[in-house]
Amino acid sequence: MKNNNSLARHIYFEYQSSGKLCGLHCLNSLLQGPIFTIENLSDIALKLDEDEKTILKRQKSVHENVDLDGNFNVQVLAM
Repeated sequence: MKNNNSLARHIYFEYQSSGKLCGLHCLNSLLQGPIFTIENLSDIALKLDEDEKTILKRQKSVHENVDLDGNFNVQVLAM
């Protein structure tokens, strides 16, 4: 007879290297699976950049929602 206590629960965790993509790894750990990819969050960041350009009537896009290291603004993570 199997004991239910013997079934180990798996906790999803993503390793990150060099302190990059911590928001991505945090979201996936919170949701317990590889739900988001860097492409998903990059698309959200670019959409927010374009929306902000339109709302603020800027001539050119300013990329403020993601940096070159893949660190996303909290607005991206909240979307």
